[in-house]
Amino acid sequence: MENSENLVLRTKHFSANELRCHCGNCIFSGMNSDYMEKVEAIRTDPAWGNKPMNPSSAFRCQDHNKYVSKTGGNGPHTKLRAIDFLCSSEEAILLEVLGYKHGMTGFGISQKGDYKKRFIHLDDLDNQKSQPRPHMWSY
Repeated sequence: MENSENLVLRTKHFSANELRCHCGNCIFSGMNSDYMEKVEAIRTDPAWGNKPMNPSSAFRCQDHNKYVSKTGGNGPHTKLRAIDFLCSSEEAILLEVLGYKHGMTGFGISQKGDYKKRFIHLDDLDNQKSQPRPHMWSY
């Protein structure tokens, strides 16, 4: 778990409620502050046009992540450094470009099915032997 000095519960554009785990059982201490600075930089980038960015999933406790993700109890969302944003088409492409510009290293794309459920995952995890960064995947 992150040092509490490096955590933020909310930012100017993202509430604690948007960032907490959806399980309803765990304690949310906040997201990594360095990561959230990057997310805010994307949100306020002039290319984004001052539109909302809608998180569908941010922090996940290990138990909830095991339930909803193939990454088990140790995925990017458990590290306080990943958010899935609801978006489709041009917005997904733009968020990928802006994410790369502002220091994101992990990009997961889900653009199948209902437009309201399409998203892009952005994280800033470090390079790993098993997964060099930057890294992109599709769901």
